[in-house]
Amino acid sequence: MLREGQGRVRLLTLGVLLLAFLLDVATPQALVAAILFGVPIALSGMAFSPRFTWGTVALALLGNLTAGVLNAKAEGGLSVLAVANRLLAGLSMALVGYLTLALLRRAEAQGRVELALRRAEALARVYRALDLDLDPEEPEATLLKATERLARLFGAEAAGLWKKAPGGPALVGAVGPPPLGVPGRVVRAWEREAPGPVEEGVFAFPLGRYLVLLEGVGPEGEARLKELALEIQGRLQAFWEKAQHVSALKELAYSLSHDLRTPLTANLLNLRLALQGAYGPLDEAFRQALANGVAANEALLRLADNLLELARFALSGREPEAVPLKALAEEVAGALGPLFAARGLECRVEGEEAWVLGQRDALARAVQHLLENALEHAPPGSRVSVRLEAWDGVVRLGVEDEGPGVPEALLPHLFRRPVREGRGGLGLYLTRRILEAHGGRVGYERREGRTVFYLELEEVRHASPRVPG
Repeated sequence: MLREGQGRVRLLTLGVLLLAFLLDVATPQALVAAILFGVPIALSGMAFSPRFTWGTVALALLGNLTAGVLNAKAEGGLSVLAVANRLLAGLSMALVGYLTLALLRRAEAQGRVELALRRAEALARVYRALDLDLDPEEPEATLLKATERLARLFGAEAAGLWKKAPGGPALVGAVGPPPLGVPGRVVRAWEREAPGPVEEGVFAFPLGRYLVLLEGVGPEGEARLKELALEIQGRLQAFWEKAQHVSALKELAYSLSHDLRTPLTANLLNLRLALQGAYGPLDEAFRQALANGVAANEALLRLADNLLELARFALSGREPEAVPLKALAEEVAGALGPLFAARGLECRVEGEEAWVLGQRDALARAVQHLLENALEHAPPGSRVSVRLEAWDGVVRLGVEDEGPGVPEALLPHLFRRPVREGRGGLGLYLTRRILEAHGGRVGYERREGRTVFYLELEEVRHASPRVPG
């Protein structure tokens, strides 16, 4: 349609150019009608072709010269005024051609900008449609939900998610009426390696063993799909790879929980029984070796728990809720009370109640990591304080102890990766991850000779009382 329109504009331009030439020849040289050549030159810009515009300028100049010669022969010679008029007319033709091309370039640039904006808006709609929470239990269900959203976005009457199976393509799920049997278009779509139309109104996105098929797509939707096909394909591929990664991480987390914790727990039980003399008397050296084994097994169990927690936190997709931070800290401190008492430590929670928005279990683990850190490094017989403060919409929970603090050489690595000695390790790293996921931060400072590890979160001033605290 566009080429047909441009062809009609070119024919019209040439017709007007011929008419202007005939009028110029028919008029006396004292009345130069060559200025009419500016009309077809300006009209040539509608063909959106710089070459055609310059061609029209060249024809107009040639017509100007030819008309001048014919007029001069008809009147028996050239007049100075006629020559001057012809030169001015030629300059005006060149100027009109230049301005026409300048406007044409500007229109093309504006068109490219508008096209880029429309494309960016369309991509933004696609990305919003595919912004889904991954389900580690059912990754195929999440991919089917993405298929449903694509179908709605591009006006497809039906859509299906297919996968390869030993007996041929199998339907995972469908939007709209499910097909009876395996349609031929599904078989043909498997042969494609790139996204594209299978037949009129049917568009396919291959994803390895899976296939997303949109059916009953109108001409407008199909045009937009063709334009954005590679971006949609890349988004779906990245989405599916992430879903597979999350599913594999889930399996790894539970394998770690079962395969590592079970033998460690059994071994720790045997070591403790031996240390209590269940298998006979012990000399001091053997008793010390068993005590070291118990400590090592306990450390390995904590590591397994932290790794499992890291995986579970990465997989969590629960909605945040209003959490009373002081009540949460009191709950965690109460659970750790026997450990504090065993080391001769006193633990107090001080300050006014403050509410934050987040995942209660994850925040409890963050507080627990800070308290376990203090439990490990506070000197026996000292006091550990959990202090809550709030100002300017920020809640700070600080855990203070009388330990030696963090060596300066380890400060750059604090909260970033486990270290072999001093304060640090996976617990503090997990605390940072949890706080970053909640839009908060974790930090360390020395205050009046005491060690302070703290976390800061945005305060929820009008929290719902549905969470007890």
